[in-house]
Amino acid sequence: MTDIPDDLVGRLASKQLILFVGAGVSMALGLPSYAQLIREIGEQVGYDGQIFEGFGDYLTLAEYYHHEKNGLLELQRYLQQAWKKTRQEVLKSPVHHAIAELGCRLIYTTNFDSFIEQAHRGLGRRYRTIRSAKDLVDLSDERVHIVKLHGDLTSPTTMVFTESSYFERLSFESPLDLKLRTDAIGKSVLFIGYSLSDINVRYLLFRLQRQWEREFRPELRPKSYVFMGRPNPVQARVLEHRGVRTIVGDTPDQAEALASFLRELKTRADGYVVPSSSANRGGRGTG
Repeated sequence: MTDIPDDLVGRLASKQLILFVGAGVSMALGLPSYAQLIREIGEQVGYDGQIFEGFGDYLTLAEYYHHEKNGLLELQRYLQQAWKKTRQEVLKSPVHHAIAELGCRLIYTTNFDSFIEQAHRGLGRRYRTIRSAKDLVDLSDERVHIVKLHGDLTSPTTMVFTESSYFERLSFESPLDLKLRTDAIGKSVLFIGYSLSDINVRYLLFRLQRQWEREFRPELRPKSYVFMGRPNPVQARVLEHRGVRTIVGDTPDQAEALASFLRELKTRADGYVVPSSSANRGGRGTG
């Protein structure tokens, strides 16, 4: 059984937890890893995928694809077909089913696919997808907010995929970034489906840490967590310095370990008695 901190249980029960979902979750439905996707786009511009992968880092290679194809429209159309799943297929994914059942009111993701939305729709959970500033108008706390931090396949112009689009996000000042910074001030964040080799999540953690150090009392910062499929003491030590505790799965099957962890977290949160002061704060939040 996975060791789940009581604080994490309490944060979920009091609606003070942000779920942050990465590409590893979509791989549970057969989507490629980032490396596999880069090899695929290499083949679309006339290269052997493995040879293309060796020509530069992934952001540079995505930038090259963008220039060769005059944008990401062709990639968008390709991925919409290649990544198409029925609602039934999504709900059969233990991980996506567990995410929708978890009850987080605020979900951030860097994934382009719409599987999280499909899972919520399939279970009758009301949600609002937030892709850009215009989606921030007239938000209702009655719905789950699913924030597509790197855009999605409905609009290639919103996709953070190339080197240029990534560099534009380094300022951490877009409307969605500002929303995340505000949301994360008083809430805990649970990262799932991320490899800590992913520069996006490492940069995000760095910026959130610096925000607390400069503007607030660091000792008051809510704890955050990352679920990892296998132990890595080096990454765990670096994350600890960033204010993030590592939770390690208890089975070799990483998808099943994550699904089991989310189900257990949900069960414990359902039986958790929220202190009256925390319940009052949680009633006004969106996390």
